[in-house]
Parts: sequence; structure tokens; C-alpha cells
Amino acid sequence: VLDEVFKKLEIEIAESKVVINAHGSTRIKAVKSNMIQVFQNLIANAIKFKSPNRQLQIDLSCESREYDWLFIVKDNGIGFD
Repeated sequence: VLDEVFKKLEIEIAESKVVINAHGSTRIKAVKSNMIQVFQNLIANAIKFKSPNRQLQIDLSCESREYDWLFIVKDNGIGFD
């Protein structure tokens, strides 16, 4: 999924000089197009609302929970915590 997202956002990623760190991976049962859309929107928003004073960094990770998975997307942009 992330490879497809990175390909779709290739120009925005290159122009913003964003550093993207992806930690961990998993396989889940989900609608692939929906997962692509979610991650594409989150990464595109991070790029759109980046701070002009520092290099944008986006960290992607996932954690196994007892009955599900938690996907975490963090950035150092101007948005909310």
C-alpha cells in the first residue's frame, strides 16, 4: 500500500524534500483502495501543512493489539498533536 502511495505522491514528496520513515509492516484484510486513500490523504496533508522552519519528517508505524492493529502517522508539521 505504501509503495503505491509514495508513487502517487512522488512529485509532492520530492518537492517538499520530506523524510519518511516507515517502521514495521503487516498484512491485514482490508479494501486496498481504501487503505491507499487513507495513507495518501494523511501524507498529503502533512506535506501541505509543513512548517517552513524545519525539514518535514513523517513517521509511519503499526502496532499489533489484542484484536486489531493500530496504525500511527506522526509528522512535525504545523498541525495539532
